[in-house]
Amino acid sequence: VGSSTVAFGGSAGTSVSCTSTTSCTATSPGQGAGAAVADVTVTTPGGTSTTGSADQFTYEGAPSVTAVSPAAGPVAGGTAVAITGAGFADAILTTGVEFAGTSAGAFTINSDTSITATSPPQAAGTVADITVTNETGMSTASSADHFSYDAVPTVSAVAPAVGTTNGGDVVTITGTGFVGSSTVAFGGSAGTSVSC
Repeated sequence: VGSSTVAFGGSAGTSVSCTSTTSCTATSPGQGAGAAVADVTVTTPGGTSTTGSADQFTYEGAPSVTAVSPAAGPVAGGTAVAITGAGFADAILTTGVEFAGTSAGAFTINSDTSITATSPPQAAGTVADITVTNETGMSTASSADHFSYDAVPTVSAVAPAVGTTNGGDVVTITGTGFVGSSTVAFGGSAGTSVSC
């Protein structure tokens, strides 16, 4: 019992303590980046335990976010955002998804690589890093996780203000809150060749 060693894959565990012939504790060694599964083996003067599914220890890395869609929404929140990445399966249920440090209104873990989250309210102009936290840590912020909060646009002028019934008039619209993905409507009809 006292001379037992414990290994995680090929790496030695530390602080090994075997209190009986049926129970040992050990501290796992570092594994490096990314998830991995290691067989835990115990070695005594009698030999080394055989490996199998019952002895497996899973190393899990911090989550990563590689894409969000859509990448923008209103300041009031409420946008359903598809988050893609890795390490999502055990995201912390109450605070596992945050937009610039504010917990998502709600979120659903679809798989280890997919979460759907509802954006919380934020100030106009905020570019929020969407982060995911699991038992291991928090995803590192990057440009791939950005979600922008856009103000409701306003229109203060159109020029010219009169056009033909056939359409085809190029109209300059002045206002605030226009972004590259803006659409323009004339009454209920969509404008074309929109450029903001």
